[in-house]
Amino acid sequence: MKGNWKAGKIAVINTSGLLGDPWVIGFYGELHRGISEEAARLGIDFDFFDSALSLKSFHSDKTYAGYSGILGIIAETHAEFASWRELQKKLPCVNMMTGKFSPAENYVGTDEHEGMRTLVKHLESEGHRNLGFFAPFGYQHEISRFEAYRGMIGERKMMLLQEWVVGFDLSTGKPAFRGPKGFSSIEEKEKKITSLSETFLDQKKKPDAVIFAADSYAFLFWEAALPKGLRIPEDLALAGVGDRSHFVLPRERRPLTTIRQDHEGIGAMSVRVLSEMISGKRKATHQHVLMPPTIRIRRSSLRRSLAADPKEDFRRMVKRHIETHLSESGLLADLARHLEISPAHFSKRFSEVLGVSFRTYLLQERLARARFLLAETQESVKKILEQIGYPNHRRFYVKFRLAFGCTPQEFRDKNRKQKS
Repeated sequence: MKGNWKAGKIAVINTSGLLGDPWVIGFYGELHRGISEEAARLGIDFDFFDSALSLKSFHSDKTYAGYSGILGIIAETHAEFASWRELQKKLPCVNMMTGKFSPAENYVGTDEHEGMRTLVKHLESEGHRNLGFFAPFGYQHEISRFEAYRGMIGERKMMLLQEWVVGFDLSTGKPAFRGPKGFSSIEEKEKKITSLSETFLDQKKKPDAVIFAADSYAFLFWEAALPKGLRIPEDLALAGVGDRSHFVLPRERRPLTTIRQDHEGIGAMSVRVLSEMISGKRKATHQHVLMPPTIRIRRSSLRRSLAADPKEDFRRMVKRHIETHLSESGLLADLARHLEISPAHFSKRFSEVLGVSFRTYLLQERLARARFLLAETQESVKKILEQIGYPNHRRFYVKFRLAFGCTPQEFRDKNRKQKS
């Protein structure tokens, strides 16, 4: 993209991963689009760099001299963060999304305190007064969100217990663990999150809801909760930050209430701030611009909104699903997955609400449907058995005889005689 901007090019450095990585494309795609569109609007030329770039070499080789300014996504935990500090002394620089509020750092990102205020007020409106917090690794964004969480808990005069907080020491306010040290793979990191989740879930006294510093933590926590028979949100409500609902992983399509950050707006604003710094319209230091977030309310945090008659809702939903999908196999697993609970817990819940086991109810429904079809249609017995999802004909004949005292064909013949 060539522009006629007299100040020349800017560099955009995203050290979070490779630009071709699906995760980077998915998570930072909106940010990059905001940068690209605003740069085009202003006639600014730019180059993108990813984590393959050595910040140290970029500085020592004076590659930076070919640019008028730099936009960065560079966390304090980055191995070459010292080189980023040196670059900030040479050129106008703006850090996006991962910066610190210090005079040395120009920063454009989300207003974390406003996001947490919105989230806590929503949870409180749903009847959740005891709120936990989950941020295991001490990243810069986790620190900002923890500080906002603790501030809101104090402001609302809510209970604050150490056992409800993962990743931070309440006595010092500092992270219990800093950065991704010791993880050789994403799988190992996820295993750590799952382990912390299981320890949290094994507590006897749990909060009403848990706020997660990132949606990805919430989804892994949710998976750990299912085998323990915990219902989300009836037993424990969850809320996150990031809005990863557009991702393709099945676990990330769960209905999680979350704070959505305006990544596209952050990208566009970052370009504007940097261009004004270069042109002299803004001073060169301490430029902090916070973009307001929005909340996406989904089922994971709702309590009062779903509390009108949960048993009747459950009964109506499972009956409708069974009626619609009677010919299909694996109905119990499908329903459990739909409700985001384990099959064992679904079976227990089903028996409590409907008064019979799922297996017994399903057989009764199939017998009733078969009886109706035998009496009211001309379909063959074989075809009817296929329609009700009973491939084992011999076994169904035994069940039918026990229920009605005759075989399916004898029932049909008898019904026809009565009608004639």
